[in-house]
Amino acid sequence: ARIEKTIQDAISLRPDRIAFYSYAHVPWTSKAQRLFDESDLPEASEKMKLYQKGKELFRAAGYMDIGMDHFALETDELFLAIEKETLYRNFMGYTVKRGAGMIAIGASAIGEIGGSYFQNIRETKPYEDSVNSEGVAAFRGCLLTQDDKERKWIIQQLMCKFVLRFQDYQKLFQKDFAQQFQSEILKLSDFSQEGILKVDSDSIVITDLGRLFIRNVAMIFDAYLNLPTGATYSKTL
Repeated sequence: ARIEKTIQDAISLRPDRIAFYSYAHVPWTSKAQRLFDESDLPEASEKMKLYQKGKELFRAAGYMDIGMDHFALETDELFLAIEKETLYRNFMGYTVKRGAGMIAIGASAIGEIGGSYFQNIRETKPYEDSVNSEGVAAFRGCLLTQDDKERKWIIQQLMCKFVLRFQDYQKLFQKDFAQQFQSEILKLSDFSQEGILKVDSDSIVITDLGRLFIRNVAMIFDAYLNLPTGATYSKTL
């Protein structure tokens, strides 16, 4: 009842776009979250019901699904970007197209320029000191490998278009997708059986049901998830 009232209040403001996604419990990153644990949070099945209720209310009010967890009016340029197939996703959410680059401004901000990512110092005072003395405050970053770039493109296709055409991959990277990602395609069979996606010799198409699990599908193409780095991530649901 509380979340339904919150959604109705948001809809009454008639914003062009609405982002509606699950709270991420990452106490190892956010110290304030250590005041409670996962036993205080709703189960995955309950969170799914909350999302379904929100989606129902948004659609009834004229908002259409835009990528993951985002909704927009059909008159909004973000919705129109789907038809143009220019929709792009960055750290902050969806944009109408890919920009030349994203410069990180502020403590902990993450930037994306060319084939690189970099993050600023997280703490406010050290960030300010670094900007004042050095002019910049990046403390870490990474350069994308060719494999990174290809997998990034694949995940972008899935999250922004909900379809991945093998011929587009071949045209862009001069490689055969089915041959290059044979093991990943095999791993998609369980998703196919559950009606989450359809795979044929030409493409991977995400179904309406599959949009709810698009993060799980994208994870199949993430080469870093199974590496022994010790990294921990928030849940997909």
